[in-house]
Amino acid sequence: MVSRPPTARSCTPTCKGINTDSGKPYSYRRTEDFFLLYSFGANLKDDGGEVARDEKGKIKKWANEGAWVFWPAEES
Repeated sequence: MVSRPPTARSCTPTCKGINTDSGKPYSYRRTEDFFLLYSFGANLKDDGGEVARDEKGKIKKWANEGAWVFWPAEES
């Protein structure tokens, strides 16, 4: 079963949780195909949902730079 992402109009403040690490709401952004749900990373900057990658292009999970993306889950 695939659920549809909320639209900007239907997304109320209650559909955005608060990240306890940063004290800021999780960020939600529609993409061409679906949507991103992400949090500011350890640097507390909005990196637009871009994750940090190592020199081989693999995702650096919980890195000090880049966003922490929760949805969609990407392969590492």
